[in-house]
Amino acid sequence: LRPDYQAIVMLVISIIATLVVTNELGLFNGPAGLALIPEPLSSLVSTDSYPWLYVGVTAAICVIVYLFVHRVTSSPLGRTLRATRDNQDAAQALGKDVVKLRLFIFVFSNAIAGISGALLVEFIGAWSPGSWLYVETFVILTAVIVGGTGNNAGVILGAALVLVAFNEATRFIPPFGPPGFVDA
Repeated sequence: LRPDYQAIVMLVISIIATLVVTNELGLFNGPAGLALIPEPLSSLVSTDSYPWLYVGVTAAICVIVYLFVHRVTSSPLGRTLRATRDNQDAAQALGKDVVKLRLFIFVFSNAIAGISGALLVEFIGAWSPGSWLYVETFVILTAVIVGGTGNNAGVILGAALVLVAFNEATRFIPPFGPPGFVDA
């Protein structure tokens, strides 16, 4: 599929997957989801210092993933992937297998998304299908677009701007208009 159609298809698949998980009670406990997920490193430290240990482990995993992504994107494979993204027909004319490259990057990026999801679920200690809907997907896509799709450091900056600054900045907007005009 072309990239624009692929994004639409993946959005529809995520909505279908959420509906399947929500309606199938035996799979992931239906809409209630999974709860009381054990903390993997809790036996190493005390209860008070566990969040700091988890932040350190998460930061280390983020750095490792960033370095791995940087290594892939700065390699000849990364240049081939950029050529495929920019002009699929030209890359195919040069003998590149566009379908195989798209499948590789799809699996590669979903592995990174799986790692981040596992880290989030372990931190929260629970998961339910209603906790991640298509709205969150749009927020992530907005962060990527703001940061720049071809710039790894820009995507990190875009995530900081969109996920932190824009979401938290609305707290500081003073109420205006008649009472009940805009929810708090």
